[in-house]
Amino acid sequence: MNKNKKYVTIKNNGTDFRKMAQILTNAGYKMNHATARNQFMLAIETIVNHMSTNLKTKVTKKHLKNLLSSQEIHDDLSDVIYKAYKELEKEQENE
Repeated sequence: MNKNKKYVTIKNNGTDFRKMAQILTNAGYKMNHATARNQFMLAIETIVNHMSTNLKTKVTKKHLKNLLSSQEIHDDLSDVIYKAYKELEKEQENE
């Protein structure tokens, strides 16, 4: 067992992958924490690939895997997603 291995976790106001899975299961989408994590990672991979295409930058699968295993990118992305959500919320209030 690798003692230095880090596991990516997402926490925002007490919500982690287990809690996300429970929320989705309660909403009728049967899910466990591993599936919630995998779906989140797939979504982030899609976003990064899309961004790299728009920026005309090539991201290799190895680089993407290393990037997605970094806790820092998940912390930063959670901030970005939260800010985007708040902006969308503001726009909807002004309609």
